[in-house]
Amino acid sequence: MSGWRDRLAALTTETAGKCPDRELTELTKGAFGSFDSAQDEHFPLKQDAAHTVATMRAYLLKLAAEEGIPSGVVHRMTDADVASYAAVPDFTERNYRAHLRALAASADMDAGKVPAIWRGVQTAICGGCGPVLLELGAPDRVGNCPWCFRRRAGKAIPTPTGER
Repeated sequence: MSGWRDRLAALTTETAGKCPDRELTELTKGAFGSFDSAQDEHFPLKQDAAHTVATMRAYLLKLAAEEGIPSGVVHRMTDADVASYAAVPDFTERNYRAHLRALAASADMDAGKVPAIWRGVQTAICGGCGPVLLELGAPDRVGNCPWCFRRRAGKAIPTPTGER
């Protein structure tokens, strides 16, 4: 009954130390990424990160002003967040503008207000929230809406009837 175990033990004893795939090799430095300072050599902004962050923040402030977004949206971003924008080589001005609009909308929604950047609002019925205000062009009925997780977190949400 234990024949396979005996055979396995015999094979293991015979091949122990003979198989190169069983030898542990020493890893070369930098084989695995980490979040410590050793990874900094791969960060493209290392040379003048402070200048890059200031330059990028100024650029984002300019775009925010052109979009009619309050400057506080950009000022609330951490330096690491701002630096990450500059680190993405294929981000275009259109991407920056869209992300700033999303940040502004999120800040308004977190404050319980309809986002100022929405083109307009319409009443819709959400499966979780009931009657809600959504951006113009949204479906009349939705299973979940942008207000759902805020409502579940106990935050106030604007409704067409002002009930909540």
